[in-house]
Amino acid sequence: MRYLLLINLILISPAYSLFRSSDCINNDFEANVNRKGAVFGMLNYRFNISKDRCVIKLAYKDVLKSDWTFDICREPVHLKVNQYLSEKVYIKSEDCNAGSKNTFCRKSKEFFELIEKEGLINAQGERDSLSTEHGKVYCVFKLLKKHLEDEVIFTIDSVSNPSLFETSDLMDVLPKKETIEKKIEVVKEAVVEKAKKIKDNIKEGVSETLEKAGEKLDEAKKDLESF
Repeated sequence: MRYLLLINLILISPAYSLFRSSDCINNDFEANVNRKGAVFGMLNYRFNISKDRCVIKLAYKDVLKSDWTFDICREPVHLKVNQYLSEKVYIKSEDCNAGSKNTFCRKSKEFFELIEKEGLINAQGERDSLSTEHGKVYCVFKLLKKHLEDEVIFTIDSVSNPSLFETSDLMDVLPKKETIEKKIEVVKEAVVEKAKKIKDNIKEGVSETLEKAGEKLDEAKKDLESF
């Protein structure tokens, strides 16, 4: 019964619908989020994100266009912004807090406000799947939070990268989707083997009990014959 319960938990566990930190770090993708804007919906807002290995790019256009570029595998922590017809690089030189006047901190805050307002709010699909626009935007949001705020330098295809989530990455502890069936098969085999042992033990116990009962009957018969 315990093994059957384990199989059910594996199958219905919501953690299997979540992408892993390693999936987010190692995969390449693009996401496009468009919505109607001002002037009676005639002005479109365009929000495009792409991830190619370590390089993440965000292009946003309303009335003006701004392009943001990040390299999550490169030191020092910095961001590039092409805005107002000029490109500038801002290097992190101090920790950012609510009252920071440092230009990097202000631009970093501006970026996160942009990705929250235009990306996370308007992207379609479930947040926890990298096959949806919402999931891709969320992945980039978590990556850049870790990189810009915690100064984490990532390495592609490395097992030493930290989790993007607050708790120890449950998704990386649990087996991947493609191995779930194998895990279930192993559990099933263990259940069958356990049932076989129980059956054999029952048979052995019954045989032993019958044998002892037969011996007692023989003893009783001999006692009767002695009278």
